[in-house]
Amino acid sequence: MKFQFQQELFGRLHNERYNIIMASTLRFDKWENTLGVPYGTVLQVKQTVLSSALSFSPSAITGTPTIGNTTQIMTINITPTFSNSKILIMADVNYASTTSTPGMIIFRGTTPVGIGDIASNRRRISSGTGYHADANQIAGAGNITFLDSPETTGEITYSIRCSSDSTSTVVVNRSINYTDSTTGATSISTLTLMEIAQ
Repeated sequence: MKFQFQQELFGRLHNERYNIIMASTLRFDKWENTLGVPYGTVLQVKQTVLSSALSFSPSAITGTPTIGNTTQIMTINITPTFSNSKILIMADVNYASTTSTPGMIIFRGTTPVGIGDIASNRRRISSGTGYHADANQIAGAGNITFLDSPETTGEITYSIRCSSDSTSTVVVNRSINYTDSTTGATSISTLTLMEIAQ
């Protein structure tokens, strides 16, 4: 009897004599990669904090930045667990200039990543706060978030570096005047890395 029913049902489907609609729900407790690690797992977190005040004169550049024509602000190392991991980069840099337009750039080793497209001589940066007219104000926050794909299990050095359109003074974690009073203040800047399993 069971065989006969299955044979009839197959015949109906095969001959398309009936329209049969079957609704199914597919559920997963978790989705893992071939190594048994759930996708999206945070495998490690690294952070560096710059709590001191900086003042420097960057190089005036155009186009694509390099290690040689930018000034390092912060750096941090990470060794990915898997070669297909993503690295989530989050940077908050407090910086300013009253006479130039500085910008911050993410570097992976000597390669700039997470920067704007080529557009003639315009500088390619990750984030820029622009011109600050009030020299007594604490530097503005330049926020950067970028998901990188380094494709390696070797140690990687990420850094935040500064470029500008002139050699005028740029400050980090402070105001231009940096008055020794309640007007002056010192802030922090941070660079955080998170390895995300794929």
